[in-house]
Amino acid sequence: RGKPQIEEGEPAGTAPYASDYAAGCAVMLRGSALEAAGGFDESFFLYWEDVDLCFRMKAHGFGTMMVPVARVKHAISATTGHDSPMTLYYITRNKLMFFHRHAPDRQTRFRLLARIALSRGARGISLSLRGRGSEGRAYLRGIFDGLRRRGGIRGEFHAQ
Repeated sequence: RGKPQIEEGEPAGTAPYASDYAAGCAVMLRGSALEAAGGFDESFFLYWEDVDLCFRMKAHGFGTMMVPVARVKHAISATTGHDSPMTLYYITRNKLMFFHRHAPDRQTRFRLLARIALSRGARGISLSLRGRGSEGRAYLRGIFDGLRRRGGIRGEFHAQ
């Protein structure tokens, strides 16, 4: 459905297990895997670049393991701000870019992109109507740029 599952709280066991991806805030990578996959894709710039990397490493025969006994404290969105226009823009844009690249087939890709664009678009319009225009515009610009696969840094979100 295009929604990542993030594990929180105490793990069910202590043995390492396979996972589709590992969050970039706490990851150890083999140099050979990173090189084979071509490194982080700078077009993502912020958010989803770690998931994209894991999927590309998997395509080159490398796996991702989770280690439940490892402990990491991560202040989510501490730099960008939770629900800031910058965060909303990059998460929306990059989620669309990710699924455009990694959806297993054309029909699934269309369904995922449409679902994300419609739900984020509705959220953006709703925020704009409630006087939160900068957040609403961030969602809408993220949809526009994500569907066009326009990556990289967007200067207007860094000046706020």
